[in-house]
Amino acid sequence: MEKDYKAYLNHILDSIILTEKYTEDISFKELKYLRALKNEFFEAFFRRIHDHRQSDALTQGVFQELGLPEVSG
Repeated sequence: MEKDYKAYLNHILDSIILTEKYTEDISFKELKYLRALKNEFFEAFFRRIHDHRQSDALTQGVFQELGLPEVSG
């Protein structure tokens, strides 16, 4: 009986570790996506207005308006 209990605990711990790794992977993918999206907005604004500061401000405004988190890069 004790052996089954230990096996069950090990199974639960393994599941938690796998879940944490999966969550970290998703977070990394989301961060990568958000950075790419931010860059696309910036490039689109910059191509039209040729002003870095204003392009950055507009990009930040879009992210705020959409409720997206701030990302660097």
